[in-house]
Amino acid sequence: MIAHQVEGKALRVLAVDDEPALCKVVARLLGVEGHTVVVAYSAEDAIASLVQATFDLIIADLGLGPASLNGWDLAEHVKRSYPATRFVLATGWGPQISPVEARARGVEKVISKPYKLSELRDIVLAAQ
Repeated sequence: MIAHQVEGKALRVLAVDDEPALCKVVARLLGVEGHTVVVAYSAEDAIASLVQATFDLIIADLGLGPASLNGWDLAEHVKRSYPATRFVLATGWGPQISPVEARARGVEKVISKPYKLSELRDIVLAAQ
């Protein structure tokens, strides 16, 4: 794949999903755009990554497995502990989630899965 010039600044993105293939999709799509993407497969792994590095943007799945904190829990933690970090929630339930409730819980935007490159680009541009 050929790397593209990043419009604006290159971001540090944390992709969180319990399905490794979906994390790899985000990493590949945004990596080609020139952004640094770190992947985490649970909310707990994401929190550990946040302790070790600063991120501009987190894109996290709502459902993160049966034994894990979920995307709402992670969003609330990020809002409380890392308020400058932008948070996007990805889910198949997108249309059923109230944007007002999402913002109150620390979620800037809700996107539907599967990811679309154009949508990821728009999210990144908004976060720059």
